[in-house]
Amino acid sequence: MRTFRDDLKEMMQNPLFKKRYEEEKERLFIGYQIRQERRRRKLSQKDLAKMTGFTARQISQIETAEEKAHDLATLLRVASPLGLTLMLVPQNRVAYLNRTLRSVAVVAATPQPS
Repeated sequence: MRTFRDDLKEMMQNPLFKKRYEEEKERLFIGYQIRQERRRRKLSQKDLAKMTGFTARQISQIETAEEKAHDLATLLRVASPLGLTLMLVPQNRVAYLNRTLRSVAVVAATPQPS
């Protein structure tokens, strides 16, 4: 029986599909990071909307990647009040950076002896 992963692996052989898949994955990740930081700061979408001049609906669209065109100015307006910085990372360093950040997060979350 074929699984989703089997189908995805096959579809990823198509260069156009792979490109669009990777673009969508990045958009979703950006929205996820914005949402996580907003929640960490205990802000509602309405709160963030007031801080940025967007509507709560627009914040929701950014967080769920509904909105197709997130230009740089929009992302900067949303990131700034959350204390987030946009960073460009060479594609060949993303996996390394993710591993490093995960290990730092684990160390930070580990209770330290008194």
